[in-house]
Amino acid sequence: ISPNGQEIAVSTLDDDNVNVWLYDLARKTPLRQLTLQGRNRHPIWSADGLSVAFPSDREGDLAIFSQAADGSRPAERLTRPEPGTAHVPQAWSRGDEHMLFSASTGSGYWLEVLAARTKTIERFAADLQSTTLPGAAAFSPDGAWVAYQAGESTQARVRIQPFSGTGAV
Repeated sequence: ISPNGQEIAVSTLDDDNVNVWLYDLARKTPLRQLTLQGRNRHPIWSADGLSVAFPSDREGDLAIFSQAADGSRPAERLTRPEPGTAHVPQAWSRGDEHMLFSASTGSGYWLEVLAARTKTIERFAADLQSTTLPGAAAFSPDGAWVAYQAGESTQARVRIQPFSGTGAV
């Protein structure tokens, strides 16, 4: 659901096509297709509601892209994963300064943070590397804390950690 509560972003699977669509809840207009290339899923809204981020394989790897919700500009690539790694967006911080995303390989998931201005990426929750569950991360409303899921599927836990990077959990 968009930050203003007026639209939803969903992904659909139709044969081999996986795309992100937008639906205007206020006007109840037909679904509007946002993505046109590659397999695109797991959309998240930016905090300002002007764009939607999603993972896509449009350039051969599973990277995160962002596209204006009104379709006024083409998708912009935000991440470039290592070979064999997939990136999936989890949450934008207030002000869209940072994005939490899960990174995964065949052996597990962990959380990383993309700094929007510099396009730099840092590991956030290294203790997730051996988990079988994605991070399912969210920022607190003030942006000071991050909540995320960690652990094996039978013993999943929610962890809360300061975004400041102190390492305290």
